[in-house]
Amino acid sequence: PKPADTTVNVLNGSKRVGLATITAEVLGSRKFKIGEISNFDDYVVQTPAEVHFGPKSRDAAYLVSLYIDGAVLVEDERTDGSVDLVIGQSFDDLRDDETVEREKSRPVASPSGPGC
Repeated sequence: PKPADTTVNVLNGSKRVGLATITAEVLGSRKFKIGEISNFDDYVVQTPAEVHFGPKSRDAAYLVSLYIDGAVLVEDERTDGSVDLVIGQSFDDLRDDETVEREKSRPVASPSGPGC
């Protein structure tokens, strides 16, 4: 998918005030649709970010993850096509569009079938 086809909920999973709002503004300037902007209160995310998604939003989650170096994909049981970007404690900045385009062109490992 393209950013314009992807709605992202941006959640602050760090202790840094205002991080979700700032990140959402930058993602919006990169053509992503922004859904909810809020805090993530389940736990403090120690990685740069977690991208939470369900089976219907796997490709969109992968796209979002390309914008954050060190982002971790977290599949859950949601049944809609939503994607949650949970900004973590060690988040620094979003990657620039050039870097994202280079990452898109890199081969991605995928599991092979039994016996391979």
